[in-house]
Amino acid sequence: MYIALLANSMDISKENVVHPSYVDIIKKMNRLDALLFEKLSKNRGYVMAINPRIAINGTNKIYTNALPEWYLGWTIDGYDEFAVSASLIRMSKFGILELMYDRTIIEANYSALRQTAFLEQVLDGYKNAYPQQQLKIETTDSVVYVNEYGKQFREACR
Repeated sequence: MYIALLANSMDISKENVVHPSYVDIIKKMNRLDALLFEKLSKNRGYVMAINPRIAINGTNKIYTNALPEWYLGWTIDGYDEFAVSASLIRMSKFGILELMYDRTIIEANYSALRQTAFLEQVLDGYKNAYPQQQLKIETTDSVVYVNEYGKQFREACR
């Protein structure tokens, strides 16, 4: 990314795309951030996400830290769902993507995202650890997308 950004910064035709703040973003990114951003930025629209939690039926109680805060239903090879969630939050703080909590994509079907093997496995682990409780997964449908600043950042780093 940095080499492409450096080369593009010297190209006068790209002066409207390259911004000095992009260097700081690259310095703050780790490998996962770069790989995840690349994958997300290939998608030209919104990406479905959920905010899952393990809840105790009949109460307002949940188990904290049981599931990642943001969940896409997929990961990057070598990284788990919690690392992907943390990366999403970091990139949001960098200003290159938006995490839109409790927003949905029109006509999108979130049901498959709510029923992945990962979520079921974590729920089963909690059910085995706490058999006296009626547990379930609750989710909030949300959206992740690369904003205009992020799109321009991607162009500058190509």
